[in-house]
Amino acid sequence: MSDEKGIIRDENGKELKITKPPNEVFLFRKQSTGQHPQQLDAVVVVAAQNEIIPELDLSKGYDGVTYPETGGQYVWHLGREHPRKGHVYPEALKDLYYPKRILINGLKVLAGKDMFPFFIVFGLLPKKWKGKILNRVIDGYIDTVWGILADHFLHPQFNIDICRELSQPIMTFLTELGVEKMRAAKMSLIFTNILEYDMAYRLRIEDLLSETTKEKLLTDPVGETRKLVKILADRDWTRPHLVEKFDRFARLLKYGFFFIRKPFRKALAPVDFSKLQLDEIDRYQVRHWKGYNWFGMTIQERAAKWPPVASPAFKLIRDENGTGVKGIEKIA
Repeated sequence: MSDEKGIIRDENGKELKITKPPNEVFLFRKQSTGQHPQQLDAVVVVAAQNEIIPELDLSKGYDGVTYPETGGQYVWHLGREHPRKGHVYPEALKDLYYPKRILINGLKVLAGKDMFPFFIVFGLLPKKWKGKILNRVIDGYIDTVWGILADHFLHPQFNIDICRELSQPIMTFLTELGVEKMRAAKMSLIFTNILEYDMAYRLRIEDLLSETTKEKLLTDPVGETRKLVKILADRDWTRPHLVEKFDRFARLLKYGFFFIRKPFRKALAPVDFSKLQLDEIDRYQVRHWKGYNWFGMTIQERAAKWPPVASPAFKLIRDENGTGVKGIEKIA
């Protein structure tokens, strides 16, 4: 069972602490968003995914988390040389589900070949009319997801570097298309915080962007994006559904880039592209992760180059009904 402090106890009294960020790092005061009808308890979500939970190094920072002046949150674990970027916690993962699904399904609709006539008509509209249409679509999305995600929005200085770097370009891109500034700011906040908590997407994006440059994307964005999707298909063979999601985005660019080329280039031009790529901490984090060929290397190649070092970690054990957690299993 778990309590409000994030301490999980099994039937023998053994404890495992899963921390969450303090209230001070969030942009809005914490309020309950309630349970979503098709989701499990937040801690059970972690157990259902059979995730390995490294043991916190409580000697570092505040409960194992440091907040450097340069920004971000860094979570330290016992036996590990580098911390993990970002402070992902079960409630954020749970509440992320529906906003992310709605966004992905929206892109799926737009990426269909039969949408090409729409892009032609939309592209020929005056900027003011485009803005009105986009504002209406964005209002619908924000009205649906804002109350779910608001508890998890961070003050910008506590976001990881890629999210801080993308915040302004997203706003620039949308306002250049005619979106009203406050709506653009809210969409930027939603997107960057989805990226903040979803390491599977974020680290794959950073891995792919490490294979290109800003100059190449500015010169041939459609061709370069298609190249990156092919790299993703080679590296992420176990998750074809994720490859398909990225491919939808590439198709969307193919059909509609002519109409967004100026906003795209204006948004990307000032970006520090190194902030969107894997750095030393990211590479350390993923170099022993299975199921994806990080850096274009198999797990066998990475293990040979960087021999794994055992560190304390745990798994949560679900109860017989699958609706609760009954214990903790130490695996290292």
